[in-house]
Amino acid sequence: MQMKGKVHINDDVGLGKEADVMRTKALNMNNEDLVVQGAFFNQLSRAILSNQAIRQLVKEGKTPGISVDKKAVKTAEGHADNPVKDELLEHKGFRKLNRICGQINVIPHLETVAALLNAAIVNINLEANPANYAGIGDKYDPIKAASVTRLDAAIALDPLPPKIGDECLLLGTLDYWATNCSQSDEIKKRIEALRLKMQKRARMSIIAHRGMGATNKSFGGLIPDTDPARGRPTENSRAAFASALSHASTPTNPWGLDGIECDVFLSQDGVPIVSHDRNISEQMSEVKRAAYANADATIGATNSDVLMGLARKAADDLSLAPKELSEHTVFMSLRQLLDMTAPVATVYAAQHHKGFRFEIEMKGGDEGVHNIVDITAKTVSKFKKGDLALQAADMEIVMFNGDSGQVAAHLRKRMTKTKLGGLVVGLGAPHPTAAKVAGVDEYRMSLSDSKQIKAPGALTDNYLSTYVLGGEQHILTGVAPTLLEWGKGPELQSFVAANVGAAQSVNKLWAAFQRAHPVAAKAMDKRDFTYPMEVEKKRADTAGYRTAQGQLHVADGTRTHLLTDYPEHVHTTRGELGPEGDRIATAIQHLLMNHDWAANPTKGNKNKAAWTALLATVQSRDTFSDRGVRLNATPLEIITDLGAQIRA
Repeated sequence: MQMKGKVHINDDVGLGKEADVMRTKALNMNNEDLVVQGAFFNQLSRAILSNQAIRQLVKEGKTPGISVDKKAVKTAEGHADNPVKDELLEHKGFRKLNRICGQINVIPHLETVAALLNAAIVNINLEANPANYAGIGDKYDPIKAASVTRLDAAIALDPLPPKIGDECLLLGTLDYWATNCSQSDEIKKRIEALRLKMQKRARMSIIAHRGMGATNKSFGGLIPDTDPARGRPTENSRAAFASALSHASTPTNPWGLDGIECDVFLSQDGVPIVSHDRNISEQMSEVKRAAYANADATIGATNSDVLMGLARKAADDLSLAPKELSEHTVFMSLRQLLDMTAPVATVYAAQHHKGFRFEIEMKGGDEGVHNIVDITAKTVSKFKKGDLALQAADMEIVMFNGDSGQVAAHLRKRMTKTKLGGLVVGLGAPHPTAAKVAGVDEYRMSLSDSKQIKAPGALTDNYLSTYVLGGEQHILTGVAPTLLEWGKGPELQSFVAANVGAAQSVNKLWAAFQRAHPVAAKAMDKRDFTYPMEVEKKRADTAGYRTAQGQLHVADGTRTHLLTDYPEHVHTTRGELGPEGDRIATAIQHLLMNHDWAANPTKGNKNKAAWTALLATVQSRDTFSDRGVRLNATPLEIITDLGAQIRA
């Protein structure tokens, strides 16, 4: 075995470099570092103890030296009366079959598959070689046939409860392991059809972006302390998500939110922390930032227990939003937010027969030896196995980032993990035709280009779209956004401020900037100028919002999601931006909930019944072309136009 620095390490070049870096850092630690970075030594030990022989076993799916206690846990995951025998559990494939069998046996509507799988396990225990895993061969044929029948029945259900769909997706994981890490065409196409049915909705979904919107950075620029957004609930905090979830759709607020979106970075000890940005101090209020006095601190260099006790606003901070407590501005772990959302999801699923969306954007790259996709997926998997497992099935969990190279890793997690069959794989992309990556369920795009919006039938690809909306602050609050701080020098900042409303093209403005500030221009790339200029022009101009409004009115609402920074205005957003059917239904629902029908009981009850019947027709997705509603009508105008029809 190769020696480096008197430490035995693997011959693997990459791992050798990693171990050398870790050893150097370890030798330079002081006593305080030993306490704060204790988890670091566990990582170091893992790197040092790895060797080629062990890596080969892992590659083959075997677990070298699995302990007696761990083996007992793995055995208990299987069928109580018929688990996979102990010696076979050395191999990952047999462990997966054992776990799947245990899970399927407690699902009543999968009882036929369970009985056939139990019989196969009996034969496996008699015949299988613990040194080799090759699936379950022809014993899988009757299991596959029963799985096909059950999947077809689930696809035909209308409505399809999220829990039933989630349980049926386990048959896809069974197929993967039963075929020795492959997929049969019969199961694959049905799993894809089932997943798409679960994802499509009766209306455009509105999702709360970072809880109650951006309060730190927007489009990559820092939001100034003077901007009103800084006084909103701290983004990605307990306060922000509690407020957003209070606007979720319920039986008494049917046109509320359909989900929330969060971002995660990994802490130093490998815990997914809910945060949009790596830097810590930038996320604090001006008062808290001055007291913190650590401008360079990052999420990845700080342990999770420290972060989850670190408030981003002070107790007497004037920037505290109404009802926001300082302790509710601390960083959250992803698991904490999942647990917090589960009860709301159950209410939503019972009403809409769809999962409450929970979007996770994985930010940054791997931190140290931690892999953000692996750890995020493991966190979600443990959540779906935990105390809130029943409620977890009522959530539609989306994992995405802007790296198409990681899509394969997302898809593998979905195939191999027994609790991740319903995972939605997303990808940030500039345009729906720019990155057709196999397996991606949905793309996230900016609404700055109206060509991106999908109209019904305009696209044959079976994927969904999530649109990031701009211009909301000005439209919904009447307050124009403050110029962002771009950190590229005072010359750029002042030039952008002076020319944000200029009619010239961004390229012509770049030429003007070069003439006015040649030294500053030479020190930056053209993109350092053009991107802030383009962003600020769009933020200052509400025309883009209105263009998107017209396009969204004819969008395919069944496959469209819209992120909002202002979930408290969800009814306005849905009424103004949703497809025509959504806008009409929203207006009618608002009328039914707020009009004083009791003022004239006889006439009121008759009119209320007429409006209720019309709402039912609209919600059934009947055609809207003959309803005589004016194009781009406001909610009040919709009621006026429809009211004339009812009175007639």
